[in-house]
Amino acid sequence: MARFAWAVVGFLQQRDGGRHPYAVPRALARQDSGGTGYQRARAPTIAAAVGADIVPHDRALDGINQLPFFEGKQPASDRESVLLYANAQLRAVKWHDWKLHYVYAPEAGGPAVPPLMRLFHLLSDPREESDVKDANPWVQSVTDRVVNDFVATTRRYPHVAPNTPDPYVPPKM
Repeated sequence: MARFAWAVVGFLQQRDGGRHPYAVPRALARQDSGGTGYQRARAPTIAAAVGADIVPHDRALDGINQLPFFEGKQPASDRESVLLYANAQLRAVKWHDWKLHYVYAPEAGGPAVPPLMRLFHLLSDPREESDVKDANPWVQSVTDRVVNDFVATTRRYPHVAPNTPDPYVPPKM
C-alpha cells in the first residue's frame, strides 16, 4: 500500500516541481495504515489526482478512487476486500487482516500445494507461514460472502469477452 502511495507521490511531485495541489504529503505516504489496496484502484485514483475524467461511467468498475485515503482526509481505505485470481481460478480472498486461500500456492500463479485451503492472519503472520483456519472457522463465512457478492455483480455486469474490439459498449441493462 505504502509503495503505491509513494509511486503516486513521485508521479505527482514530478509535475510542477512538487507543487501539484493533489500531491500526497511525504510523511503520509511513508505511513502504513493497514488499509486494503488493490492495483485496480490506480486508474481512478490517479485520474482523480490529476483531475482527468477518464474512468468509464457506463459500467461496473473494480477500481475505487483512493485519493482521499492517501491524502489523509479519511482514516480508512474504501476497500475492505480483494479477490485474488490466477487466470480464471479464484485462489484467495484478502479481507481486512485475514487472507483465506481457497487454493494455496506458495508462488503466485504456481501449482497448488496441499492442504489447499489455508487461512493466515496477516498482522501476526505477514509471511503466511502459520495456517490458523481451524482456530478461526468464522472467517470462511465472511470470505464466502465476499465471493458470492462479487459473483452476483458479474451476473449483472458480465465480464468483457476476450478480444472484444474497442471501443467497448456495454449491453443495456
